[in-house]
Amino acid sequence: MIGLVRDKPLDFTPGTNWSYSNTGYILLGMIVEEVSGQSYADFLKANIFEPLGMKDSGYDRAGDILKQRASGYQIIHGQVANADFIDMSVPFSAGGIYSTVEDMYRWNEALAEEGKLLSAESLKKMFTEYPEAAHEGQHYGYGIVISRLKFGKLLYYHGGGIEGFSSSIQRYPNDRVCIVVLSNLDSYKPWELGDHIASDLFRNPVSGAVRIDTAKLTAERGRWLYNGAMRDRASRKPSAGGEKGRAALHAPDRRSAYHLARLVLSAKEHCQGRQP
Repeated sequence: MIGLVRDKPLDFTPGTNWSYSNTGYILLGMIVEEVSGQSYADFLKANIFEPLGMKDSGYDRAGDILKQRASGYQIIHGQVANADFIDMSVPFSAGGIYSTVEDMYRWNEALAEEGKLLSAESLKKMFTEYPEAAHEGQHYGYGIVISRLKFGKLLYYHGGGIEGFSSSIQRYPNDRVCIVVLSNLDSYKPWELGDHIASDLFRNPVSGAVRIDTAKLTAERGRWLYNGAMRDRASRKPSAGGEKGRAALHAPDRRSAYHLARLVLSAKEHCQGRQP
C-alpha cells in the first residue's frame, strides 16, 4: 500500500486542510508499531481491549477460530450472497478489527471518562473542531466526525464498511446517548437506522428519510442495555432471553447510563425495507 502512494505529490500542505484517507490510517498503524515496538494487534490488545474488558474484540485474522463469528453478505442481482473474501491485513489499521455492540459500548464509555483510556488533554484534542478539517458543515477531529446538524444536538459519530459488513456508532454526549448498529450486509446503511433510533429517543422526526419501523425491529430483534443490565424493552424487566413483544422506543430514565440499541438485522429485513 505504501509503495502505491509514497511517490505521489501531497494534495495539500499538512495542517492546512483535511481529506479522509484509509492510507492515512494505515500509516498511523505503522507508526504505532514503530513507536511501541509491538505489532498493531498486540498493542490494541494490551492497551485497549484488555484494560477495557473488550473480550470480544480484536484484530481479525482469518485463521483464528472465533466463537459466533458473523458471516458477511452482499446483494447480487437482488439476491443475498456470501461476501467476497478479504484478508484483513489489507485494510490493516484502517479497518481490520472485529467487535460486538457490547464492546463498542465499553469503548464509548471509556471515551466519556477522563483518564480511563485517554488523558483529559488527549480527549480535548480528539473532540476539538478544527477549522481546517471542516467539511459540509461538520468537522473531523482525531478519528471522529463532530456534527451539530442532526436534531440540533452535538453528535460524535463514525461509520465503516468492508466486504460483508457495515457499522455505525453515534454518540450524543450532552444527552448521554450512544447508538451502535452493526450489520453483516455490506450494502446496508446502519447510520440511517441510528438516525431513526435517535429520532424516537429525542421525539424529533428525521427529515427527508424513509420511515423505518424501529419499534417492530427492536421488539423482534433487539434489546436495550442500560444501568449495566440487559432488559426486555417490552416488559422493562431484566431478561436473558429477549422475549418477543411490542416495544415503544422511548428513552429510559435519563439518570441511567448511555442507552444502547442492539439491533440484529437480517438481509431479508434489509430487502423488505427497500420495497415500496
